Amino acid sequence: MDKQNGSYPPPQAISADEAAFRLPPPSYEEIMGVYQTSVKTEQQTSDIPPLAYIDIMPRCLKAGNIAGKVAPTFDDYSAIVEAANRWLQDDPGLTVWKCESIVRKLTPAKDGTISYELNEMLRHDATFGFTVYIKGIRLWLTKRSNPGPPQQLGIKTVVPEKVTIEVPVNRYRHGRGRIIIAGEVVQHLHTYTITTFEGFEDTMKRLQGKLAGDPIQGEVLTIETDNVKAYEGMQKDFDPESTCWSENKDKSQRNTQVIRIFYVKGSPKMEEIGYTEIIPDVIEQPDSATKQGKFETFDNVIVSLSQWVSKNQQRTKCKTQRAKRKKQRAKRKKHKEQNARNKEQNTKKQRAKRKKQRENCKKQIAKREKQRAKRKKQISRNKEQQNANSKEQKARNKEQNTRNKEQNARSK
Repeated sequence: MDKQNGSYPPPQAISADEAAFRLPPPSYEEIMGVYQTSVKTEQQTSDIPPLAYIDIMPRCLKAGNIAGKVAPTFDDYSAIVEAANRWLQDDPGLTVWKCESIVRKLTPAKDGTISYELNEMLRHDATFGFTVYIKGIRLWLTKRSNPGPPQQLGIKTVVPEKVTIEVPVNRYRHGRGRIIIAGEVVQHLHTYTITTFEGFEDTMKRLQGKLAGDPIQGEVLTIETDNVKAYEGMQKDFDPESTCWSENKDKSQRNTQVIRIFYVKGSPKMEEIGYTEIIPDVIEQPDSATKQGKFETFDNVIVSLSQWVSKNQQRTKCKTQRAKRKKQRAKRKKHKEQNARNKEQNTKKQRAKRKKQRENCKKQIAKREKQRAKRKKQISRNKEQQNANSKEQKARNKEQNTRNKEQNARSK
């Protein structure tokens, strides 16, 4: 493929020993990886536009076989940041204004080689089959105003912790031709567990607590939430450092998000990290399966963001990130469904708990009634025994009195 058309075949990785003795010397891409920049080699620093960029992609370490459903192997995410630092050392007149992750789809050729388009603004994802993606970073660059040593970047990735959820499986009372989900539980079958990840808010609380004792070793440049593959089907496939992953479209996919903090290396600034979310308001509710709802325009969201910034001038940093409205709606819908399921599960548990409590109360009442009847029967037996003993004693006393009278009569 031709670089002029924006298509770059991944380079073949070589070792440092091989690079030292090779004639001619290895190319820049073989050492660093593929990159594309708006900064021309012949340009002087004074001729660079106010805003420029460079896309740095990882080196290909092993080509794999996409046709055989074997994904290639690339450098990890931290290696891309180190490649960016080497590039910045060669261009000390530039400074990084913002960093962000970029994703491209790998395209296999008939001869087994792979390539990807760095210039693409539209990507087609297949509905079925085996697809491989690669991740790089984009640096937005400006001219450096103050002389000094080259800017060097660091990366801190915050990963959400695992959470295990227990889901009960119950059998419910049946109606006519359908299951009444809201009905009473007939039988608890079993319980299975689902491994998922904590929410964004919990991850941020953990990060804020950790930064108090382990601050960022420099000044925060950009913070982004990066989408990372977590599970394919029921098999775990989670590696936040991976820059290449495959997706089997015939299986279900579960993704999560990690927080990537890009910073300029230096002395700790003891910065606190917070966040806010500006979500567009719904201006028209959907009324059928075919008519979708409408949200306010992105300009209105920017106005809301500007108002928030004006009221929070004491904040030292405010990094915004635009998310897709479709993704936001899906996320809110997922949370709403999860809350509904949790509420339903809690209701079922409470209902089963109350039923069990009622059954226990009935058992206790029956037990007390049984004890009461037993005591009553024992008292009745005791009274009968006492009455029998009293009658026997009276008979003996009467007989004794009769004998005494007879003896008295004989003595006279």
